[in-house]
Amino acid sequence: MSTPEWRAANRDKLRANWTRWRGRHLEKARAEAQRWNTENPEKAAAKRARRRATQRSAACSCCPPWVFKFIYAQARALGMHVDHVKPLARGGLHCLKNMQLLSPADNFKKGSRETSQ
Repeated sequence: MSTPEWRAANRDKLRANWTRWRGRHLEKARAEAQRWNTENPEKAAAKRARRRATQRSAACSCCPPWVFKFIYAQARALGMHVDHVKPLARGGLHCLKNMQLLSPADNFKKGSRETSQ
């Protein structure tokens, strides 16, 4: 099996390895990301624009904006993470119905996979 095929077949394993490595080498990972952003300003700007577009399109109309500030403040106070059941990157909405509180370890383990409530 060639490398691209192996990578496609083992995406979850690669993501888990990367997450573990990043957790152990956070400063090195941040430095590498910063170096890449300075060396590739056009790609970095396009990446930020894609992320902003995803976040804007993920807003719902049923939840008042002040509720989100409250939820995130409560999560910080409890040492928890606010997680989207269906991730924003996969078409989920930034809506209370799509949010849950998870411990940091559980949130990192979940990654951008969708879970059932």
